Amino acid sequence: MAVWGQKADLTEGVAGLVERVTGCWSGPSAPPVRTLPHRLSLSELPEAELADGLRIPLGLDETTLLPVWHDFSRTPHLIAVGDTESGKTNLLRLVASAVTARYTPSEARVLAVDYRRTLVEAVPEEYRLGHAGSLDALRELVSGSDRAIKTRMPGPDSTPARMRLADWWTGPRPG
Repeated sequence: MAVWGQKADLTEGVAGLVERVTGCWSGPSAPPVRTLPHRLSLSELPEAELADGLRIPLGLDETTLLPVWHDFSRTPHLIAVGDTESGKTNLLRLVASAVTARYTPSEARVLAVDYRRTLVEAVPEEYRLGHAGSLDALRELVSGSDRAIKTRMPGPDSTPARMRLADWWTGPRPG
C-alpha cells in the first residue's frame, strides 16, 4: 500500500487514498459507476420494431445504458464509422437482417461496400443491389445507381402535391 510521502505509482496511490477515505467515512456510499458491457450480444437488445417503418436498436447509450435506436422512417440512411474491432460489421449484419425481415426484395435493396468481403452472406441474393469489394466495383455500382435513380425522379416542374403523391415513382415502395 502507498503511504503518504513515499513514492508509489498512481494506481497504488489512488487505491491507498480510497482505502483511507473509506475507513474514515461513515456516511452512505456513492452509487456504483455503471459502465457499458465489454461485449453486447444481439439477444441483450430489444428486437427491431418493424410495424411502422423500421427502427433498429444499435447498442446502448453510455449514460443511460438504454438502447439507442435508428429510425429509418425518419433518417433513411446510416453510415457506420469506427476503429477496427469496434462492431461496424456486426452493426451492418444487424441492419441487413432487420431490412430483410421487414421488407420484400421489391421494397428494399441493399448495396454493401465490403472490402474484406465479410458481408456477402449477410444480404440474401434477392436483396442485393450490389456488393462492392473494391474501389473500382464501388465506382461502378454508384454510377449505375445514380443513373437508375435519375430516371425515376420527377421533372423540375413537379408540384408539391404531386411530390406527395409520388405517382411518378417507379421503384420499390414500402408496404
